[in-house]
Amino acid sequence: MESPAAVTNSHKALKWFAVVLLALLLLWPLTFGLVWLLNRGYTWLDPTRFPFSESRIHAILQSVAPEAPEPQKGAALSRALTNRLEEELDSTFGWSVNDLWISPTRWLDNRASRQHGVIFATRMLAVFYATNLAKYGTVDAENELLKEAREKRFAFTEDSWWLPSSESEYRKGVELQRKYEAAVKEGKAVFNMRSDDIYNLFMFILSNQVLDQPLACWSRHRGRSLLRAR
Repeated sequence: MESPAAVTNSHKALKWFAVVLLALLLLWPLTFGLVWLLNRGYTWLDPTRFPFSESRIHAILQSVAPEAPEPQKGAALSRALTNRLEEELDSTFGWSVNDLWISPTRWLDNRASRQHGVIFATRMLAVFYATNLAKYGTVDAENELLKEAREKRFAFTEDSWWLPSSESEYRKGVELQRKYEAAVKEGKAVFNMRSDDIYNLFMFILSNQVLDQPLACWSRHRGRSLLRAR
């Protein structure tokens, strides 16, 4: 027969086991709730969905009628090319792909995946625009502003924090695009989109050259979604 002391110790051990089990059972829903609240707060501060009507490019594109002059259409298309990149740079947490590892924003992998997708799409479309739409023909010289933007500024690595930072290089690229747009409106730069260019642009966007890269990034980031194409 067990001694009273042994019985008491057994009861204490059983009681502690029950307390620990209850704590674990309560911990999971509490943790889930905390994560849900944090995610809702983050989504409110820095949305991951971007309604077109709330985008800065919306008013610009709305003002360009089908019968608008070609230079105005070219300037609007150039602005649309860099719009998503600009909105990422100006968002609540800015360009976070290059944040230091001690920064909490560095570990927002959904955001990082989206921004990787944004700069990739910007690079690809900048190449197409400069080499197809801003020239009169294949042998025509490329616009120097667009050439510098795509080869030096947008091609800069996305994770450089300083000397120079990725943000500063991308903003320089956007500024070069703005100078090109002003030149187009003044008749000092070329915008030449033919019907076959429109078809080629759609085929380019749908090609493996463009779509395969986002899918590869999606896989590397453990299934998180990339930039949703607009």
